[in-house]
Amino acid sequence: MAYLDQRVYKKQDVAWLIWIIQQYQLNIPQNQSLCNYGSIVVFTCGTSNGVYGITRIDTSAYISGVYPTTPPSLVTFYFPVLTFCKITGLVQTVSNPSLNILDRLRNLPSVVSIEINEGSCKSIPNDFPFGLSKLEILRIGSPIESAPTFFNNSASIRTMTLVANGSLNIGETINMPSLNYFGLTLMVQSTYSMTMTKRSFPKMSNLIVASTTNSLIRVRVESMPYINLLSPSSNALYDLTVVDPSSVIGLTIYETRSTFSPSSLDVYPNIERIAIVKSNLSQYPWTTFPPKLFGFDFSRSNFSSIPNITLPSTIESVVFTQCGIKGEIPWNIFDNLGTFSLNLNQNPLLTGVVPSTMCKINSLQILNTGITGAPNCFLCYDGDSFHFSKTFPTPAGFICNITIDQYSLSTFGGTANITGDSIGFGGVSNQVYRLEPLVPNSNIAIYLQNPTAFYYGKQVNVSLSSIIPRYTYTFTFTEVGVVWANETILQATNSTSFTLFFHVLSPMLVHSVTINSNIPCLNVTQLSQKITCQTNYSLSTGSYNLTISNVYGSNQKTIFYSQRYPSVSSVSISTNQIDKSYRVLIYGNFGSLGQANPSVSINSTTPCNIESISETLIQCNITSIGNRYGPATLTILVDGAYYTNTNSLFFTPPPIEPSPDFKKQCEQQTHNCNSNGVCNDLGSCQCNIGFNQNDNCLTKYINDTIPIETNQTSPVTKFDIEGVQFMFEMYSIQELGVDGETVVTELFTKDWISSIEKNGELTTANYTLQISDDNITTPQPNVTATISFSSKQRDFTFGNQSFTLAPNTIKVTVGIDNWAFQKYYLKTTINKNEIVGRDCQLETVDSFLYDSLGNTIQYLKVIKDGIQFTGRFIDYVLSDGRQSYSKTQIVTSNSNNNNSTTDESIAFIGINMPQCQSCVIDPDFTPLLVDNKNSLNGCDSESQSNTWKIIVGSCVGGAIFLSLVCALAYYLKKSNHIKLKVAQLSLKLKKLKRNN
Repeated sequence: MAYLDQRVYKKQDVAWLIWIIQQYQLNIPQNQSLCNYGSIVVFTCGTSNGVYGITRIDTSAYISGVYPTTPPSLVTFYFPVLTFCKITGLVQTVSNPSLNILDRLRNLPSVVSIEINEGSCKSIPNDFPFGLSKLEILRIGSPIESAPTFFNNSASIRTMTLVANGSLNIGETINMPSLNYFGLTLMVQSTYSMTMTKRSFPKMSNLIVASTTNSLIRVRVESMPYINLLSPSSNALYDLTVVDPSSVIGLTIYETRSTFSPSSLDVYPNIERIAIVKSNLSQYPWTTFPPKLFGFDFSRSNFSSIPNITLPSTIESVVFTQCGIKGEIPWNIFDNLGTFSLNLNQNPLLTGVVPSTMCKINSLQILNTGITGAPNCFLCYDGDSFHFSKTFPTPAGFICNITIDQYSLSTFGGTANITGDSIGFGGVSNQVYRLEPLVPNSNIAIYLQNPTAFYYGKQVNVSLSSIIPRYTYTFTFTEVGVVWANETILQATNSTSFTLFFHVLSPMLVHSVTINSNIPCLNVTQLSQKITCQTNYSLSTGSYNLTISNVYGSNQKTIFYSQRYPSVSSVSISTNQIDKSYRVLIYGNFGSLGQANPSVSINSTTPCNIESISETLIQCNITSIGNRYGPATLTILVDGAYYTNTNSLFFTPPPIEPSPDFKKQCEQQTHNCNSNGVCNDLGSCQCNIGFNQNDNCLTKYINDTIPIETNQTSPVTKFDIEGVQFMFEMYSIQELGVDGETVVTELFTKDWISSIEKNGELTTANYTLQISDDNITTPQPNVTATISFSSKQRDFTFGNQSFTLAPNTIKVTVGIDNWAFQKYYLKTTINKNEIVGRDCQLETVDSFLYDSLGNTIQYLKVIKDGIQFTGRFIDYVLSDGRQSYSKTQIVTSNSNNNNSTTDESIAFIGINMPQCQSCVIDPDFTPLLVDNKNSLNGCDSESQSNTWKIIVGSCVGGAIFLSLVCALAYYLKKSNHIKLKVAQLSLKLKKLKRNN
């Protein structure tokens, strides 16, 4: 239904507006023509989301008529597109004061602001604001006598001002989670108390209370940045208690009898402004100046003199009005201050002469004092009361001597400094220029509004004062500066080309460009507001300082350049079994400029002879690598640009030959496969049925069905094993700085679209992240997660390999499309001495299991109360659909001082990835039971551990990498709960930008 449709008006629609017209006696037609009627529009109509209706009601500028008609008996209004309602101002007459308009302001789904100041609004309905889900601003100027539910715990109101002549119940039972600003005028006739807790008002930052009576007002706040207790009628009485004084930034309190606790500002370390007005103070309420204080006001206090204590340089405002100060001021206490204001008005016993050292002040107020003189810098501007006011007469025959050092000035981006003596306080602004004081009277900054108009020099008449027009002088300004706009950087063959754009760039001057102070940008061409140049070699990915210079100076800008190519998405290696040579297929981006002078090398010494090269594929051959098996460094040179990666290649060693020595070694190291299997001649365990070969038959699979919970709204999976809980969840996406720790942008992975399917014993949950964060640039990435589990053994394929999952294994697949990245980091907390019992002795168990070359982590283990939680990391990822080697490694390890035990350390696990546009990792996590039948039976229980043996922690990224956080858990000492999270899919700062 279209409300107040321009073609069809409904009788009921107009009736709601007629009620307002009649209740407030408005001289407006009581028919369909009321929309947008008259020169002062009360009812504004418009269209919102396809609905035409009343969007705004505002009577603030309208004078009531004389239509004492009783309005109809309407229960509620319905204005579906109303956003603003203001019934206040000149509306003084209410036809029926017993009809409270707040009873009718219900179910207004679009309203954001309501302001009421009229005679009928004396109480707040119990259910107000019912149906006002978007209401953010509420101002009620009518005296409120009661508010039983105090706005019904509104979750949307952010700003609220009230007038109350009855007691409002503001206590710990209230919950207004969005309220930020609260202004309360009290007209109560008896003692009144209010309490504002952090739990009830978590976002409150500004409290203003104004009492118009002499009743005691007790105010208790837990945490509040700005507190203002005012006295409009000069007889208020406050008793303020601040639970957390460190939260206070600004404090104002009035009246002699008022008190606040704590009363010493020494315990207010973050306070910036303090005003204690009409008090008994005669000395500063602190022993040392608060470190962040920049303004204080002790007006109408009992200071007989200004304390002879040097003020700290942070002070910008000092007020001692009407204090009864006698004698001369110790002017030297202001020596440390820069530009500040000083108000000493209404101190008739104050004597002396203002010294010239005070010319740096921005405002000096000495009205109705006994001071008899001031320097030329102030007397010149007598009449500009904002900056200077006095009582003593200006000396007869006074001549203002203004000195200007230079009338011809060069501007840099439209800015120059006018220097001299007695040149005023700035503050002048017009369409040509703006004046701001750097040091009043001696150094004034001028900002020209259109710097490009001054390339060839131009005269301007500059007024030093907006109050005294005769202080006008003619200056000549010439623009010589550089103001950056943006830049385009393109990769070229054996060079990098720059196109630099500027808001300000003088065509009269020759400019040069350098990179990092030592790389010249050659072939400079300047045209209008643009410069083009190029380097004589290709720049690599990184941050660079661009400097543009001319004879007058230079300007610098830090830019980030991302080399577009060469980049590698995946590498495939095949072995010629006859001559043991290798054929290498390298997929990626190798440029569209012809791939000039390409080369490929392994470990910087072994050439890979190129057979063919295209924009997306290099095919090359390696004759031999000797015995250098394992990961290798790949270096590619194309068009003068380099690509190097230490973890994109892996040469698999040949299989070992069986030997009895290997079998004997296995039997000694594994205690005959922990009595749950046998060693073979290859040195590995062949486990009995049901035991796990990956840890030498120490653990066995759990074949019973484990209760597993799957979250319908986000990738959270929880299951319980003999009272020990594990939880796995997605957490957030972070963009990290080049230090690998600073979080530049964080996107919490809260909004998901999910589908959960059950097929017999198999449960599969698919999640797609919904991204609405403005900090994530387009095109937005596609982040998916799939969690599957089954109580039965199952097989799966990842790439071109097949794997078997043990019963109750959680398989996690995380995919990111449209983000290029290189490394996936996982931070873990490990115990340095993981142990299990064997024959009443404790033996170390490795937290990390490596491959045969000791290069990449294959397994990560958590042990608690005989339960082992094993994470498997496959040594490759899917990069743009192709299988590519992925090295998993401990990046750093250090002591963890936060835990109570010294047997723990923090480790970072890195999963290296190529620069793919579509990347998939596929770890899995399996619960196992530690076989203790031959180990701890009958042993002292003190030898069993009550702590987790490995704790997977939060995730961070590397200096240039996007990192996926795979599995993390909180350390819980002596607890049966552990959380495992897929958290912080962290996007590298140096993401690959496409330069078009």
